[in-house]
Amino acid sequence: MAKKKIRDPKKRMKTRITVVIIGILLVVFVGGLSVESFARSYIMKFDNKRISSNEYKFYLASFGESAVDVLTNRLVVEKKAQEFALEIDKENENNEEMLEALDSYLDVLENGGYIYGLKEKDITRIFDREMLTDALFEHATADFSIDEDEFAEFLAEERHNQRLFQTEVMVNYIVTETEDEAKEILDMVENGADFKELVPEYCIEYTPPEPFEDDYYDDYDEYYDDYYPVEVAEMEAPEGLFGHADDDVEIQINNDEADADSDNEDEDVDGVEIEIPDPRVIGQSAIFLPHFPSDDIDEIYEFMDMIYAMPAGEITEPIEIEGVGFMLVRVDSNTPMSADEVAEFESEAREQFEMMKKNEAYSEMLEEWKTESGIKVNEYARRMIRV
Repeated sequence: MAKKKIRDPKKRMKTRITVVIIGILLVVFVGGLSVESFARSYIMKFDNKRISSNEYKFYLASFGESAVDVLTNRLVVEKKAQEFALEIDKENENNEEMLEALDSYLDVLENGGYIYGLKEKDITRIFDREMLTDALFEHATADFSIDEDEFAEFLAEERHNQRLFQTEVMVNYIVTETEDEAKEILDMVENGADFKELVPEYCIEYTPPEPFEDDYYDDYDEYYDDYYPVEVAEMEAPEGLFGHADDDVEIQINNDEADADSDNEDEDVDGVEIEIPDPRVIGQSAIFLPHFPSDDIDEIYEFMDMIYAMPAGEITEPIEIEGVGFMLVRVDSNTPMSADEVAEFESEAREQFEMMKKNEAYSEMLEEWKTESGIKVNEYARRMIRV
């Protein structure tokens, strides 16, 4: 009769321990994968809902580092729009473009395309949020009114800025080394001298205009035949002391197709006569003066106010320009804006100011709503997700 084999109790215990350890490791590994996957599956918690990481990827691809902020704002928009029972205005011009974009995305999905694992309802919800933004803005700022005193200050500032875009006041100027020289010029003008005629002789910055040249053309005949075959050509005035900012100056070209008929002196360049406009009869916009009495913006505004208030023909007292000398400015023409232009300018300024203040007010409301919303960002997922 065979003897029954007796197992070593120590070995049996060792085997059991090994099995238990393997089981624990499997549970930890598989469970860890599930926890890891879940931890990365959502990006935000909002009203007991989780916003999926796939949805966040859509925003990340569109807005980059701002994706969390943009998505947070849109979620708040969605919530407040529901509270106010707002609807999407499909007639809104911006929304028409959004609807076209939405259709394009849905076509991709319909044709088997992949958009970050999102489904039709997800894409539609994302675009709905975008289209509700304008509706919420209009609703939230419907009763907004501007402070008229603040607008008056803004309008005054805009009047200064508007001068950067107009050439209503044309001027000539003379720069001298000393104040005495500037005063001598004023005496000469008072005794009948023409300010413009004094510029070439007394302005230390005066440079006589040279014939028009082009670095790309060595042959003037080729240049003017190619570009100015007509009797009267429009050409930009010479840059420098009297250079026009916007106005074109008519230049008479003498070639096979045109004859010069002018009292002004002509210059002959390679057989092509070019009438040089007399610089003493050309003014320039006051805003293109090369010097101002100060770098301080308020003092510059004050100086420009003075120039714009001067009638045609009036000349300033000597104005000291640090490091340069003294400048005299003569107003050549001063054409005020028409009543219609003023009204249009003020109307546009009011619209601009009102929209600026509405945006400020809406931004404050949005920040307050975001604080109240209790939206929580899953920072772990945010750091791990890439597109």
